[in-house]
Amino acid sequence: MAGNMFKIFFAIQKSNLKQIFQTKADSLVNMSMMLLNNCTYIFMWWIVFNNRGSINGWTFQDMAFLFAILNTSYGIYALSCCGIQLLPQIVEQGSLDHIITSPQPPLFLIATSYASFANWGDILTGIIMFAMSGYCSLYGFCIYILCSLTAFSLIFSVSLAAHSLSFFANNMERLAHNIFLAFITFSSQPAAIFQGLYKIIFLTLLPAGFLSLFPVRLAHSFSWADFTVLIAGCLIFLLASRKIFYIGLSHYESNNMFSGH
Repeated sequence: MAGNMFKIFFAIQKSNLKQIFQTKADSLVNMSMMLLNNCTYIFMWWIVFNNRGSINGWTFQDMAFLFAILNTSYGIYALSCCGIQLLPQIVEQGSLDHIITSPQPPLFLIATSYASFANWGDILTGIIMFAMSGYCSLYGFCIYILCSLTAFSLIFSVSLAAHSLSFFANNMERLAHNIFLAFITFSSQPAAIFQGLYKIIFLTLLPAGFLSLFPVRLAHSFSWADFTVLIAGCLIFLLASRKIFYIGLSHYESNNMFSGH
């Protein structure tokens, strides 16, 4: 089963690449614009830190490391499994029926159904920001790769949970997009600015802290406690989002059965 899934995944990615190469100029322009947009946003933060020096102990180097992880992980998500964002359209159009009857897991088929070449600009941004972060060592690189993967799983989890709301109500695409956008926005802020109740929300309802707080702390110095909380938190959210998806999927199947479709 796993071997077949890998074959299907690479076949889908190959098909996506063929479509991209048919419009190489447009794809390169989109990627360049993505890179420019990211750099403009980062430059704004550079101005802030250049004027203030630090924000509650966070320096621009910490922000650069955060942006390295955020952009890299989002790029991986967009290049491999952002088909999740099409879930509300798939459900509303009834296109899920033929996916359910496939021998492959429906979540896998939906997630890998779309890729965005423009988001190579995000990965390039991530690499550039890592080089600028001041954490360019073997240890820093290992933390960068590890935290990019955990951040990827978290981005996928939040997107999956938000877009799975479409199973339970109509016209949920905008709400799902806003929830996901709020998560990305919170994740791109210095974790040190969140205190008290906001910090609790930062680590639970919108788990942005697992993307920004713990990676920077681990970059400063390794802690088994922080490492364990990071891995456990991302795993819990991944399993929870998967559970929400399959509960919604069973709800969809039962509705179709009773409606005669």
